[in-house]
Amino acid sequence: MPDSLASLFPTLYAGIAEFPRRQFGMIRAVQVDGQLSRAAKGQSVVWDVPQVSGAVDIEPAATLPAPAADVAKALTYTMAHRKGVRIAVTGEASEAIGDANMAIRRQNQYLQAFDALAAGIESYLAGVAILNASRAFGTADTVPFTASSTNLEYFAKLWGILAKNDRSNGELSLVLNTATAEAMRAYMGMLWKANEAGDDEMMKNGYRTRVQGFNVYETNQITKHTKGTGANYVLNGAHAAGATEITVKTGTGTILAGDVISIADEPSGSKYVVTKGIESAGTLTIGAPGLLGAAADGKAVSVHQYTPNLAFNQSALGLGCRLPEIPKEGDAAIDATSIRDPYTGLVFEVRRYAEYRQIVDEISIMYGAIVLDPEAIAIGLS
Repeated sequence: MPDSLASLFPTLYAGIAEFPRRQFGMIRAVQVDGQLSRAAKGQSVVWDVPQVSGAVDIEPAATLPAPAADVAKALTYTMAHRKGVRIAVTGEASEAIGDANMAIRRQNQYLQAFDALAAGIESYLAGVAILNASRAFGTADTVPFTASSTNLEYFAKLWGILAKNDRSNGELSLVLNTATAEAMRAYMGMLWKANEAGDDEMMKNGYRTRVQGFNVYETNQITKHTKGTGANYVLNGAHAAGATEITVKTGTGTILAGDVISIADEPSGSKYVVTKGIESAGTLTIGAPGLLGAAADGKAVSVHQYTPNLAFNQSALGLGCRLPEIPKEGDAAIDATSIRDPYTGLVFEVRRYAEYRQIVDEISIMYGAIVLDPEAIAIGLS
């Protein structure tokens, strides 16, 4: 068995080359800052938010105007997760499989390792988005597309949430859970019939890349949100339009962060995402920009069960990834290399360890997420 990773570079890159074909919609849709520097778990790192000063009047003059102020904005977030996958090879396995088949086996193992790490990131990003979204649309616990679907209201309403929040400019994405994506394929004929869609992309490939201004992705890492046990709550006092602090009374049970609530007589069946919950009667927080209309004292508050689809502007979320920190003196690895997926921007480290009668390759990544603009996130119920 080789003690160097150099001979495995073709296998590594063959594995990462398959990565773009995987269903990692969240990773594709967010901003990714992948650097080959190291970071420790729990370490705070900086996310630079580009900004410019406002427009000014231009007046001819003999001297240059004062320089624009530096309005750069630096936010900090935490490297929250350090994950790795270990692949072991023994002498018996190497002998039994043979060199040619071992290369194929390793390629498949590396791809599975990249998949496993990316799936964890995908699930993590979806969770962050849900807990920080602004508002929601859709029917609770109901797949939005059925055999009777005749229009694109679901897409339009989610776009409308972002537009009302002044977040519809820029790169918009809609990441669908698998049940919704399946229903879209089955029932949304206006998207796969070439005479209605304008092309045969979905008929041939099974997916639609753009609908109603959204880049459309899917992921199997979005699962049903389990709502709190709260029931029979009503508003405690009148609440003005734009309120994000919502006080409730008389009911029982919990309302959790990530729950979607509605309030009786709110405009157009508005639904709001809870960002800070309650364990009993008290004050919960919903995502900005808050209530669409004023709500009177005693209005019923309903909590909805749902599986989310996520609509957001690329400016909403950032994913930072680094190589996991090691001791300054090094560790027991006999070789190490790093690899970047050019499609997603993710960076991985591969470290080789010579153990007792076996070689172990560890593929690892360190990552964390930052919410840059919560008002640029909407939830589609299903």
